[in-house]
Amino acid sequence: MSGVGLHVADPESGEPDPLFPLLTIDSSRPYRDGFLVHFEGLDGRTAGDLLRGREVIRPFDQVEPPAEDELFHHQLVGLEAVLENGEVIGRVTRIHPMNPVDLIEIRRKEDTVLVPFARSIVVSWDLEAGRLLLNPPEGLLDL
Repeated sequence: MSGVGLHVADPESGEPDPLFPLLTIDSSRPYRDGFLVHFEGLDGRTAGDLLRGREVIRPFDQVEPPAEDELFHHQLVGLEAVLENGEVIGRVTRIHPMNPVDLIEIRRKEDTVLVPFARSIVVSWDLEAGRLLLNPPEGLLDL
């Protein structure tokens, strides 16, 4: 990741904050549930405190495309969730990052249900058709 440029996101819009210059990664390493990152020209904790609580973002056109059997979380939001028999469950409204598997929040007519994003349950997706095909175990949608 060394040499990758990241923008500091504006906390309200999520767009690059014009008050911050582009930050270039000097080095990074795994730490707890995330990473410790050192940016070029940003030395010491005092300088790092400027970024506390802020998100850093990378322009989408610079992100490596996902593999054929992968997708980005934001691509799931808005998809119609459908069972293999054609029954429409609802629409994906949010993704909850979890360990060991993320949860897909699906808004139904009467309520919301959480479904694990496991390949045994999420059979396939068609981004062009806007559909997510599911095969949940019996009783999962009744929880």
